[in-house]
Amino acid sequence: VEYIIQVNNTGTTDATDINLSDILPDNITIQEAAVLGDLVLPTTAPVGNLAQTAAGTQCDGGACTVTVTNGILASGSAATPTIGYLVIRATID
Repeated sequence: VEYIIQVNNTGTTDATDINLSDILPDNITIQEAAVLGDLVLPTTAPVGNLAQTAAGTQCDGGACTVTVTNGILASGSAATPTIGYLVIRATID
């Protein structure tokens, strides 16, 4: 199964300090998470980060969390927004 969180920027300035968090439901096992599209994690201060529960963990009782901190999404427009994704892949138990 794949969970996708999409973020859009239609503004004329960069969206900074983007923070996302997802607690995965029971009865799945997390496999991986990735930041894709126009969403970037800066390598200079403030450094961006993608943190996830270890791959192969069974997600019962709120045991699995995926978090993005300090993401950046470049400016876009209403006609052409910039789009970024947090993609989480898991298997159903």
